[in-house]
Amino acid sequence: MIRIITFLLLVVSATSLLNAERALAQTPQPTNYNLLAPIPLEESGCTGAANTECKTNASAYLVGVFKLTIALAGVLAVLMIIIGGIKYMSSEAFTEKGNAKGTITNAIWGLLLAIGAWLILYSISPNDKNPFVNFDLSTLERQTIPNNPPATGASTIGVPMTAEQIAADTAVRQSLPFGISAYRGPCIEGQTRNCVNLNGLQPSVINGLVAVRNTPCNCSIVITAGTEGGHTTGSSHYSGIAVDVRSDIRLNSTVANSAPLSACQTYSAGGGRWLWEPLGSKCGGEVASTNDHWHASF
Repeated sequence: MIRIITFLLLVVSATSLLNAERALAQTPQPTNYNLLAPIPLEESGCTGAANTECKTNASAYLVGVFKLTIALAGVLAVLMIIIGGIKYMSSEAFTEKGNAKGTITNAIWGLLLAIGAWLILYSISPNDKNPFVNFDLSTLERQTIPNNPPATGASTIGVPMTAEQIAADTAVRQSLPFGISAYRGPCIEGQTRNCVNLNGLQPSVINGLVAVRNTPCNCSIVITAGTEGGHTTGSSHYSGIAVDVRSDIRLNSTVANSAPLSACQTYSAGGGRWLWEPLGSKCGGEVASTNDHWHASF
């Protein structure tokens, strides 16, 4: 038991340091989640009461998890102290009494470690009411890519997505059929790398990707770029009729009909045009490719 609570102390201490560092940056707007496992504490924001929607944010939920864990640790420590006391009183052998003392000692240390975890967290935390106030799970997967590109410039810069754009992006992601996915989340804050926006994507694009996937390829299609910014000005990405697709051996063979791939050559598949853009190529644009991929337009 003492090992378990020691591990708890280390985890909570690390989380405290993380939150203290996050406090120096701008606090993100918390994202709500529909929970599958409610915590029976009001602080969690979701107690699982009947006829209520179990929806809360990571900050409130972690408060409930933490308090519940500390409470369970305290109950287990008291229980072990009681068990150790019973063993000590009911045993006549010195060996058994020594083991009982060890049980009591370990339980007391475990209880002190749990209390210590609580004190450390609240002493480091920048918010004495909610130590997890700066923690938001959505920030772990938030990558930023630009929307609404300007009319001029070699490549567009990113702007934060609006609530309507985020909702539209979510709707498209939920409608993607099996075997087709985006490799990252949306570009909430307007970054131009390591994220994918799907809002504004035309149905013809998804239908074309499905047609290619259902051919003998039978492979997974991963979208690496959509309607976000960072592309050449005037790119078909911004009108929602094109996406970039990750290179895959079976996909490459299907699109090129088993022919050798040639840089900046266009192939036909699924009713669309597939432009092969290897690493470093521009293929008539102004932005060099950052990896081997297909530019598929429909």
